[in-house]
Order: sequence, then C-alpha cells, then structure tokens
Amino acid sequence: MKPAWHVLLTCWLFAVAPAGLLAQGTDPIKTHCVPTRDFRIPFTPANDPRIREVLLHVSTDKGQTYQPVATEPPNKRYFSFQAKDDGWYFFIVQTNDQNGVRTPSDFRGLPPSLRVCVDTQKPVINLRAAQPLDGSPAAIQWSIQDDNFDLIDAHYRSTAGGEWYPLFLPQTATGVHGWKPVVSGDVEVRMQARDKAKHEAEPRSVIVKQIQPRPGMTPVAAGTPNTPNTPSDVRHVKSKKFQLDYQLDDSTKGPSGVESVIIWKMRQGGPWQKCKETGTPEGPATVTVETAGRWGFRLIPRSGVGLAEPDPRLGDQPDLWIEVDERPPQVKVTNVVVAQAADGGNLTVYWSASDTFLHANPISLFYSNAPEGPWTDLAHDLPNSGSYNCKPEELKLPFKFYLKVTAIDEAGNSGEDKWRDAVKVDLKIPRIKRIDVKPSEVREQSPASPQSQTQRPFPGEPASRQLPVPGKSPNGLPGGWMP
Repeated sequence: MKPAWHVLLTCWLFAVAPAGLLAQGTDPIKTHCVPTRDFRIPFTPANDPRIREVLLHVSTDKGQTYQPVATEPPNKRYFSFQAKDDGWYFFIVQTNDQNGVRTPSDFRGLPPSLRVCVDTQKPVINLRAAQPLDGSPAAIQWSIQDDNFDLIDAHYRSTAGGEWYPLFLPQTATGVHGWKPVVSGDVEVRMQARDKAKHEAEPRSVIVKQIQPRPGMTPVAAGTPNTPNTPSDVRHVKSKKFQLDYQLDDSTKGPSGVESVIIWKMRQGGPWQKCKETGTPEGPATVTVETAGRWGFRLIPRSGVGLAEPDPRLGDQPDLWIEVDERPPQVKVTNVVVAQAADGGNLTVYWSASDTFLHANPISLFYSNAPEGPWTDLAHDLPNSGSYNCKPEELKLPFKFYLKVTAIDEAGNSGEDKWRDAVKVDLKIPRIKRIDVKPSEVREQSPASPQSQTQRPFPGEPASRQLPVPGKSPNGLPGGWMP
C-alpha cells in the first residue's frame, strides 16, 4: 500500500506545491492528513537557471523551529520524507543558488509552505444504549477516540432482522441521540466511523430497548433530524435543484404586504446558511443545495417595511426536511423459473433490490418480444418480497419473451435489470399419440404369363385353381417347382 499512497499523495500535492517555488508563488497553505509515515512531497521550482538545489525544512512544534531534512536538485521534483511518529509536520522549502544565497533566508514569522498530519491509527468507537430524556422511546450515547475524527454513519433495524434504516446523527465525536424507530420492539444499532486519513473504525453494535414515554413527558417533534419517524416526515427529491412550494398566511400580512421570502438551509447536523435564492410572495422558489443528503429549510417572509421573524439560530429546527437522493436502487434479476405443466405451468421471477430509501411497493415487472423493448407492463407496485409468481396462460403472455425488473425509491430514482436469456413458457414436448401401419398403393402388374399360371396359390385362394402336374424335372424336384 505504501507506493499507492506515495502516488496518491503526489497527485494531491503536485498541484499545490509549496508556496515560493511555483512561478506565481501565491498558493495558500495546504493541509493534508495521510495514513502513512512514508510519503513524497513534490515541488515545482521557478524557471531560474541560477537555482542549484532545493532544501526541505520540517517543524514538529507547529512552526516554532525548523530543521533541514532533505536536499534535492531542481530536476528531482520531489522530496522523500519519513516521519518518526504520528502527529503534525510543518514544512518550508528553501532554494540555494549558484552564489550560495538561500531564499528565504530567515523562517521567523513565515507561514509554512505545507502542513501534513500523519495518522496511522484507526478510530475507536464506544457505543452504548442511553436513557431517553426527551420522551423519545430509544436513545444511544457514543464517543469516537481519534484526534482527526471526520464522520460517523449509523443504521438500525429490528432485533428480529429485516431492513436497515438510516440513523441521522450529528457529526460530532461525542453525543447522545434519541429517536422514534419505525419498527416496534428492541432495535439493533450499528455504527461506523472514519477519520480524515480515511481510516475506518471497527464497526460497533448495541441493542437498544424501546421505552414508552412516561406521563407528562413531551414527545420529540416529528420531522426533526433526530426523529425522522416515517418517510412522510421527509420529502424526497432526486436532484440537487428543486422547488419549494409555499403559501403565505394572509391573516399575518399588513398593509405593506410581503416584499420577499428569505430562505435558509442547513445540512443535517450542520449550521444554518442563508440561500442566495430569494422567494416571491406567491412562490414557488427554486433552490439548489451543494451535495446530496438531508437538508432542512426555513422560510421567513419579509414585509414591505422590512419586518420579519428572527433568523434561525443553531439548534432551531427547520420547517421542512428534504432528502436529496441521486442514487438509483440496485436491482438484480437472480433467476427465472418456468415449471412444467404437471406443476401448474407457473412462471416465477426472483430478484434482489436494495436502496436506503426504497419505496413501499417499489417493484415492477415488464416483458418484451425483443431484448431492447418496447416493454409491456406485466406487474407493478409489488412489495420487495424477492419473488413473483404467475400463470403465463392466464396473463396471455407470448410463448417466448424477454423480462425486466425495475425498482424505484422515494425520490423517484429507478434502477433496473434484465434477465440474460429469453423466457420460454411453452414447455410442451410433442409426442406420438398412436402408431399404425397402412398398405401402400397397389402396383400395376405385367400381363399374365404361362409361368404365372403355375404359381403356388396363396392361402385363401379357391381350391378349384388348377395345380401343376407332378413329375420329374432335371433338378430332381417335382415338375413345375423351382428352387
């Protein structure tokens, strides 16, 4: 893996070579987290023939003092560096010309050319069930041990098995989270974490018992990022650009009317941001978000004299949650079985389909006379049960056709897969019901000859037919008989 990281790190840093060595010399300080102690630092010196060598200096005390660690000719274009320990390393690059003049001559007060965090350790997850304090029936508490923590990912499902549901947590190294599961009974929670060096922790799981709220406790509001109770609590769209439709409360409008509608957005677990788009009093408003995922929105009308509700603050819940989902479901047709007539003549289609936000009845089946279509509806709005059974004769399917299975998610994304072979539902094998013999047509005979008059009669011929007279013949047989 070391050479791969060398190459990858080189690609990262080549375009952001240390400041002062690039021709323009104005690049900002770049910071990188790497999973190895052995890596390369590329550089691009200015086109100056007087430069004789390039020197690399490193600081392990965040820029207070620097020590030289490598010297290379300008045509080498990179330094090889090996860190002794994990931690932060600040680098400054210096040039030495033919006259022995070093630039820069003094590092005091200079920002580093590059900052690199060496992190070779995986994050460690501590996860346990927690006592809900806000009326939610389930809660967890976690802490991630890693100085360079980046993100966490969690899902839950019933302890009896079944589909995993996403658990939307704030992206913090420590926290407590309560929510209302969409399944009843105890749930299993699975958590994963990653640091900025792309190390992934060993996944952790915990069993959480759902607790019924005590009288007087206020339940958690539905639709918040901590409690997406059901798919209806969140709207799903399949593009980062979409419209927000709204209607003003006429009873709250004054004589000055409404001048505009200010739109605020927040990435789930992040801070509020003011949208560059502004809505009109009539709506709708078109907005764009930067990434896929769950976003919250708050709309604030502003009157004609500039009066409006206060801007949202950290901790304020949005008016609406929207899940931006650009990924189609994964679909695979695993088998197609056509039973013999003795078994009922059934057609059974098997498939697998998966998606984080799969629709409640996501599956549709289609058939066609050609592999490329056009396709005709066979069955639609089926549950993701993994199989479908039918009688081709009752559905009047052709004796040979091609089959396709599609699945849709809550945002309307569609995934599909086609069965690799033509489906043949005519399994009848032709067989002979009766066999008999039939005489061929009577052949035309030649005129009667004297010899034919003396042939031996066939069984059933009249006894009155004249037989040959017995006698001796040259071959010793009775007269008239031939061997």
